[in-house]
Amino acid sequence: MASYFKNIITITTFLILLNSLNAYPEDIFPGRFGIGVKVENDAQHYKQFDNDAYILVFPQYRGEKLNMNYNSLSYSVIKTGEYNFELLGKSLYYGYENSDSPRLEGMKDRDASIEAGARASLKTDYGLLSLHALTDMLRNHNGQEVELRFGGLFYADKWRGRQEFNVGLFGGMRWQSKDMVDYYYGVNKSEVRNDRKEYHAGSAVIPFAGVQLNSWFSEHISVDGELKYERFPDSITNSPLTSASKNEIKAIIGLTYWF
Repeated sequence: MASYFKNIITITTFLILLNSLNAYPEDIFPGRFGIGVKVENDAQHYKQFDNDAYILVFPQYRGEKLNMNYNSLSYSVIKTGEYNFELLGKSLYYGYENSDSPRLEGMKDRDASIEAGARASLKTDYGLLSLHALTDMLRNHNGQEVELRFGGLFYADKWRGRQEFNVGLFGGMRWQSKDMVDYYYGVNKSEVRNDRKEYHAGSAVIPFAGVQLNSWFSEHISVDGELKYERFPDSITNSPLTSASKNEIKAIIGLTYWF
């Protein structure tokens, strides 16, 4: 999984640099930096995949318009009390090395990527409704993704002078284009072997649901977590690379120290 983590480092470095380029003086753009540590189960939907958990150290930033976490960077273009429209960059931690599983031997490596686009969100009496649309900027998968999401905790709330514990349920659907799905789950003619037929995937709609938590222990320490269930469509599970199960559960827990 060396190239997988190399891609994570490359993407994280890109987000740090982009964050620095967009930073504002503190008197104009009040915000707060943090350093986070995240543990995540490396839930990949491939057969016999080496899916051990991994640890990632990453920068965080919370500002009036600019926000950054472990996999995204956003800048609010239009923001009111209820509505927010943002430019969005997001790291995509998909992909594999052919050494990650015996079933992937003979496959060309599939790389992670960086996507960019926009996100619109609306605060309602029942929760937060958000929609984002992204496209591949590194031309690895050359595809697009659109996600509709309701509920959950959009960003970790700021310290408000007391210890807090917040929990939010969320759900939604994510559409991924044919090019994107085929890049990660397709099998090209040159990659065919006796137990792996040629396969070209179509687009995918992936429903998901889960629970998020956020807790502030002090002015400088916060903890975030997420448990998410996803159900994969036939365009993914019919691939000779993937397991027969349509279900996947992903767990993330992270701790941040805020300066």
